Amino acid sequence: MEQKVAIGHYPILVSIFEAKKRGLSIFNLGKIGPNFPSKKEEDIALFKKGFSTNIRSKQHLILKNS
Repeated sequence: MEQKVAIGHYPILVSIFEAKKRGLSIFNLGKIGPNFPSKKEEDIALFKKGFSTNIRSKQHLILKNS
């Protein structure tokens, strides 16, 4: 019987294991919310959150040209 397999998870998981093997402790999967303009982006955020129990937010300073 055929199964749906989330093939996109495998390369990320292998990359996380490789980063850990190299002694790294933070793996950036990119932006996650808090606002989701579409259901697809909300699903992507859920996918990213599935790899971690500790989500960190980044602070950005944006300077405007005068």
